[in-house]
Amino acid sequence: AVYSRKVKSIHLSQEARQVLGINTDVLTPSELIQALLRAPVDLLWNGGIGTYAKAGRESHADVGDRINDALRVDASELRCKVIGEGGNLGFTQLARVEFARKGGLINTDFIDNSGGVDCSDHEVNIKILLNQMINAGDLTLKQRNQLLIAMTEDVAALVLHHNYLQTQALSIAAMQSQLLPSEHIQLMRELEHDGRLKRKLEFLPDDKALSEREKLGEGLSRPEIAVLLSHSKIKLFEDLSSSSISEENSLASELIEYFPSAMHNGFAAQMQAHPLRREIIATQICNSIVNRMGSTFVLRIKDETGHDAKDIACAFTAARELFRARELWNAIESLDKIIPSQTQNIMLIEIRHLLDRTTVWLLRNRRSPIDIAATIAQFTDNVTATIMRIPRLLQSDTRTSYKKTVRQYVHAAVPAELAQQIAILDAVYPALDLAEIQLDLDMNINEVADIYFKLGFTLDLFWLHDRIQELPRDNYWQRKARMALRYDLYAELRGLTIGLLQQSDKIPSTKARLAFWLEENAVTVNHWQSLLSNIKSAGVYDLAILSVAMREIRNFVRSGTRRKDEG
Repeated sequence: AVYSRKVKSIHLSQEARQVLGINTDVLTPSELIQALLRAPVDLLWNGGIGTYAKAGRESHADVGDRINDALRVDASELRCKVIGEGGNLGFTQLARVEFARKGGLINTDFIDNSGGVDCSDHEVNIKILLNQMINAGDLTLKQRNQLLIAMTEDVAALVLHHNYLQTQALSIAAMQSQLLPSEHIQLMRELEHDGRLKRKLEFLPDDKALSEREKLGEGLSRPEIAVLLSHSKIKLFEDLSSSSISEENSLASELIEYFPSAMHNGFAAQMQAHPLRREIIATQICNSIVNRMGSTFVLRIKDETGHDAKDIACAFTAARELFRARELWNAIESLDKIIPSQTQNIMLIEIRHLLDRTTVWLLRNRRSPIDIAATIAQFTDNVTATIMRIPRLLQSDTRTSYKKTVRQYVHAAVPAELAQQIAILDAVYPALDLAEIQLDLDMNINEVADIYFKLGFTLDLFWLHDRIQELPRDNYWQRKARMALRYDLYAELRGLTIGLLQQSDKIPSTKARLAFWLEENAVTVNHWQSLLSNIKSAGVYDLAILSVAMREIRNFVRSGTRRKDEG
């Protein structure tokens, strides 16, 4: 039924009371609206004007929407599972946080409404391009209008996909929020230092409050993460648009991908003359990085390597193409409503980890500015060959873990081929090291991979890697120490592999080469195995013990290098 807001009372049917989850027969119009807000439903969609939910600690005066004071409820009273904000300011930010912290799913109004702004941006930028063509005589007004109508669905698809990726990023960040408090604190401090963020105005917790949440096993809530996502995009966009990144030839495709597919053929040259070319490319790269890698990625990589936003963007782009991440992302996203969304997010996180580490590798091992096209051309064949070979080189617990992960994905309805591609990602990070060894020594990539992995398993270095991965990362310094050990281990295994290949270069068989090297380095190998046995017997794998183990590996590499030089 439809009732006037002016009536004094409304009699509810039994069916209405059941749907609303109440026992009262008669309500005033305002009470009925409150009952609707508190109803036990899946989705509560707000599309109107006014603020209808506040946090318990807020007063109606704090909200500043007097006309709706009689209708407003506390977020703790809401019984819906999901909130969608089609209007603006339907909920206070503190109400969103309160609802999210009690298990509800909610973004923010500027996230749920981002499609409108995105659509307007596309419309303006498309019309600028087409109007330039009209002025140049390359297009008539009638053709322009017909093209605009024909592209309606394409533009809608682009906008919705962007919105999809942005909310996907929030879902992944929310899954990991209890693991990332130190990174979020660091990002907030950086934004505050730049004058971009005032936590109090954005209703973000201070360091003390976030530490208290951490003790409870909580991190930032989804609406709070949305605020950081927004600020990190603004900062990255400004950094990229003020750099020369739009001049990178390898990134010209980012401009083309912004426009509907109907414009990809026949309009490419005109796109390059777009007056907002720099801004569009910066926006595309910014969205790709933050949506796929999270709001803290650029700051963390900058902290690790010292490189600026442009260098990080180039390295990330090269990493993305080398490991064909877009193909994997598309394959995972094609499984919407087929496999659990949590499984999709876990798979996306695995890709994120690989691209994170690969970006760091490129920044540390390639001269700045990174030539994206040259890097891709140099490494692609070897990386592809290595990824194909690695599954057959795994041994012991690593092989068991790989097979178990594949089974878990397949059990969740992930196609077997995709399950195998994702399950192996944790083991393929060394692919760039192997590719560089192959280029330096001019060897077959399969031989290099075989030696690398056989050596790693023989010396239990992959076991050591797994223990490093298990180290706590509860704060900034623990995280840095853990990453440093992990990168050092990869570097030392690379050094050992090069030493072995150079010392045994006259021996044709992989098995014989390894046996020869182990015999030549028997004293050092025996010492290492004895130390490792003591570590395993103790059953304690803290930072101090694993640091001692890494020191021995470094001595191992230096010892082998000295013998080679002396020979």
